[in-house]
Amino acid sequence: MCCNLRPTIKPKALNSPFRQSSEDPMTIFRILIIWIVFLVTTVGYVSAQTANLPSTSVIIIDKQRVLSETLYGQRLMAEMRLMEQLQIADNKRLLQELELEEARLTEQRSSMDADEFRVLAVNFDEKVQFISNQQQAKNQTRMEQRRKDQMTLMAATGPVFETLMRDTGADVIIEQRYAFIWNDAINLTDEAIERIDAFLGDGKTSFEADKE
Repeated sequence: MCCNLRPTIKPKALNSPFRQSSEDPMTIFRILIIWIVFLVTTVGYVSAQTANLPSTSVIIIDKQRVLSETLYGQRLMAEMRLMEQLQIADNKRLLQELELEEARLTEQRSSMDADEFRVLAVNFDEKVQFISNQQQAKNQTRMEQRRKDQMTLMAATGPVFETLMRDTGADVIIEQRYAFIWNDAINLTDEAIERIDAFLGDGKTSFEADKE
């Protein structure tokens, strides 16, 4: 009965997916603040970096590396792993409790009326199904939060990527997964990660402090 729980280039008008990453007005406001801070604080940093950048109309970026290798992304992954471990521990606890309850119910079967036992068995099965659905809903909520956190990170990196485009004269950034073949010189993921780390840090103070 029991179940398993388991930027001197003329500024261009840029169409950026980073501007479309969230419909939440407060999130859009926070991203606007990031843009203002970025333009005010990074002039010296950018001018020091542009000398070694290629002049290219296309930039390749590995989005997965941005999500996994930036300080911000690593913090998000660490938080997600902790949530996952907590849920696994909760699943194990619930499973043990259900197994004990099932064992007790089985022991009582021989001394109970068949109809009475049937009612208890049905109630137990309904309890198992309820807990299973509840834990699955928690897992779905956790995965949805992960997706939202990644969207927030990518939205926060928008000013960095658009300035990188202006520094190189690029017209477009292509995600590495969608490029068939390219010159490694235009893969600027390392540069992007360095700039994102310098600008956002782990995201706690630079982007999320206003949430507190």
